[in-house]
Amino acid sequence: MGPAAAPATKALLKLFESERDRWRSGGVWAFPRLYAAQVLGSIKPDDPEVIPSLASALDPRTSGQLVCEAAIGALGKYGPAAKEAVPRLIELGRDNNNLYAVEAIRALGQIGAVTKDVVPALVEDIRDRHDDRDACDALIQIGPDAVGAIPVLY
Repeated sequence: MGPAAAPATKALLKLFESERDRWRSGGVWAFPRLYAAQVLGSIKPDDPEVIPSLASALDPRTSGQLVCEAAIGALGKYGPAAKEAVPRLIELGRDNNNLYAVEAIRALGQIGAVTKDVVPALVEDIRDRHDDRDACDALIQIGPDAVGAIPVLY
């Protein structure tokens, strides 16, 4: 995929939004939204509606876990442009009982230290789990802006 598929953005957004409430009637209904999110993350179109639309799926209770994970992964690929999703990604990253927590931590690393809360949240994750390679990897991706985390890593 990539930018060459950007003309499909409006259709993908329409698909992503139109299937919003149908996933509960059967697992198969999650797939159109899941695939739309993955493609939107792959092509990273320059459309102001994409990030808010993906961010609206960051509640696994209303979107379903698969769609939530796909939206998290897609948002991470937008890097700092996905700043508006950071508070919710931090919340999801703190949920130790769900698989999407790891995906949220990875996305925070891709998005970077765009708010003052990102690095402390990743440090907290390391302290709580004592062996969180994903949070360490996220701090490495953030780079120099994560220098405050160095004492925690020793």
